Amino acid sequence: MTRFPTNPEAKKLSGEGDRYYYLGDRNEAIKAYNAALKIEPDCVYILVQRGLALQENGLVKEAIRNYEQAIALDPEYGRAYYGRAWAKGWKKDFQGELMDAQKGYQLDPGNKSLYLRRIGSAYSGLNKFYESIKAYSKAIEINPRDEGTVYNRALCYIKMKEYDLALKDLDRALELDPDWDWALFQKGLVHEELGHYPAAHENYEKALQYNPHYGPALEGRSRVRGKISIKLRSDGTKKRSTGCLDYFFYILLCLVVSPLMIYLGASEIHDENELLNHGVTTNAVLVNSRSENDKGRMLYEIQYKYSVNGGRTWYTCSDNTGRVNLWCPVTKIAWDTARSTGVTTVKYLPDRPWINRLVYHDPPSNFYDNLGAVFLGIAIFLVVGLLGFRKDFLRKST
Repeated sequence: MTRFPTNPEAKKLSGEGDRYYYLGDRNEAIKAYNAALKIEPDCVYILVQRGLALQENGLVKEAIRNYEQAIALDPEYGRAYYGRAWAKGWKKDFQGELMDAQKGYQLDPGNKSLYLRRIGSAYSGLNKFYESIKAYSKAIEINPRDEGTVYNRALCYIKMKEYDLALKDLDRALELDPDWDWALFQKGLVHEELGHYPAAHENYEKALQYNPHYGPALEGRSRVRGKISIKLRSDGTKKRSTGCLDYFFYILLCLVVSPLMIYLGASEIHDENELLNHGVTTNAVLVNSRSENDKGRMLYEIQYKYSVNGGRTWYTCSDNTGRVNLWCPVTKIAWDTARSTGVTTVKYLPDRPWINRLVYHDPPSNFYDNLGAVFLGIAIFLVVGLLGFRKDFLRKST
């Protein structure tokens, strides 16, 4: 058993592992430590370092095996207790974390700040936040450049919902370690909690730049994308940015759709009155017929054509939009009569024979439909006006 590597090649590989570890490349660090342990399998320092790298990759059980192997080889090596305390914290065994951290604190007084970090973490897990902040702050006083302790204090502040203090510590941790995916992820979480979704998305993205397979960051990014989409749809400032487009549609409705509906409805009503007062009756040829069952109710329709005074021009049922040869609803008796005789009776205006309809609809059954079109057109005017008024009112009140 050796506490530190003695073989030159093992020393070299261990040093490479340390360099990769502190650069944040845990996979390469683990490879280097594995190679060093093949040369010195009972080197306590390398076992603990490999455990730390494994744990940062989420392999907690494997990390614990390394720490416990190191403790079995050298029960007085404080860093092994530090590592196991950290792993116990991950497994929510906060009392065990506290005991191991205090043990390491006693064995390794030259690195008090390191163990104070774990003591602070254990107290935080036990919901003793005052003791936790006190331990973290004492550790930072000893070593202000220990980004891990600054980060852990930020986590404690997050639990306490002291988000401003948490962001301050996370920014400091990222000054010391700019590509730390964990710190970027936690910063994203804080911004998300505060409703700063674009800032949260930015931090999740940065975390994924350094660790593309970091699951919590992937979930966070997906989550805030949905929240940003919802906010864009509900945020009044965003709506105002597209106000010109909104008003374009308002104007289109007011100046085109509503007058058109009013005109068509009024024209149909006028034409029906003209047919009632000045219409001429004639026979028309049955062109087509059909019937269908609409939810238990039979519907009957026909198509027809006729000419005036033996002329060559044929007229069919039409409307004011230019549609011709329309299907006309009739009663079952009228439908049967038209099918048996091949003719039906229509009424038309002598000077405008394209304006016509079936005699069976006298008075016209679609009169109220046409009247409804007029009122619908007017209603659109009113609704659009109210929407515009509400939009202006909301803008003035915000």
